[in-house]
Amino acid sequence: VLPQHIADELRLHGKSIAHSYPQVSVLFVDFVKFSELSESLPPSALLEELHFYFASFDDIAKKYNLEKIKTIGDAYMCAGGLHEQADERDVVNTVMAGLEIQSFILAHREEKEATGEPWFDCRVGIHTGPVIAGVVGKSKFAFDIWGPTVNIAKRMEAACEPNKVNISEFTWKYVRDEFDCLSRGIISMKHKRNMQMFYVEGLKKK
Repeated sequence: VLPQHIADELRLHGKSIAHSYPQVSVLFVDFVKFSELSESLPPSALLEELHFYFASFDDIAKKYNLEKIKTIGDAYMCAGGLHEQADERDVVNTVMAGLEIQSFILAHREEKEATGEPWFDCRVGIHTGPVIAGVVGKSKFAFDIWGPTVNIAKRMEAACEPNKVNISEFTWKYVRDEFDCLSRGIISMKHKRNMQMFYVEGLKKK
């Protein structure tokens, strides 16, 4: 439920100290037209579908050493680099996780289409920058992260087309030697300055 160093702090001090991380890659996944599709499913089936997707995202996050932050309705949030010795591989691993989530969604869509069942498309957005992290509240402890980086990552997801992985220019600078990326040019973001974005198309062929 909590990162190990945060859990250790709670045991020792009864509270968590605020942590500042200079380079964290925040990844958001959100389902497309979730409200519309959820109306066609009974509650038990909807819950089963969400569990199936989120459990799979958990496995992918763990595989790439990312920290799951939370689910917010039909959105999933995780991050790479929330440890004391973060490096550029954390950014690469976060993008790898985004691509694997994309592949998982597309594969599951094919299965659903073959049986005529409804499916969920998704958008994936990633941004890299500094965050503040810690635990707030007195019960049901929740580890969370805050800062403009989180807000921009969410807007990377919101500006993404279905079943694409959209990254900011800041993330692209760390991973451009590892991945083929398609520049989208300068995209307008709500309540923020315009920002260059890129679609990640896959690993570079070596």
